[in-house]
Amino acid sequence: MLARLLDELDATTSNLGEIEKEIRSSSLEARRASLAQVMSLPMRATALRNLAIALKAFSEAAGSI
Repeated sequence: MLARLLDELDATTSNLGEIEKEIRSSSLEARRASLAQVMSLPMRATALRNLAIALKAFSEAAGSI
């Protein structure tokens, strides 16, 4: 799951120029889709961070058993 989130974040952030063009396009649907994609980045980054912290905690707990 973490790898998939990292891949999605990488794909989105590497296409920021394309996303900006879509936001400026005349198509309302394209604007909405692009804005939704950009707005989800902070939530996905936070989820990734939280999952990494949980994975570390589980790993440390398993090591102490």
